[in-house]
Amino acid sequence: MQCESQAKQQALYSRRDANWIEWPDAQKARMAAEKAYKDLSSNAAPAKKLQALKEWLIICLHTVQPPECVHGLERRPLASPDGEPALRAAASAW
Repeated sequence: MQCESQAKQQALYSRRDANWIEWPDAQKARMAAEKAYKDLSSNAAPAKKLQALKEWLIICLHTVQPPECVHGLERRPLASPDGEPALRAAASAW
């Protein structure tokens, strides 16, 4: 009985997804993406700059924003009904 209980608790902390990374690794990836974007020269191709910026912003959303904000971004309107930018309206609601 005790072994089953310990096994269940251990299962809570085991990796469930092969693509899972630990929090410190996620932070290192965010910092690397920021550095990659900022290290691009001013005469780099616009498409390359845009791709680097997208990668940096995506990882920022997943490592800096609270989870409830990240999951709602794809459904959030650009403006609230009174015309105020939606992100500002959401931030003032907190």
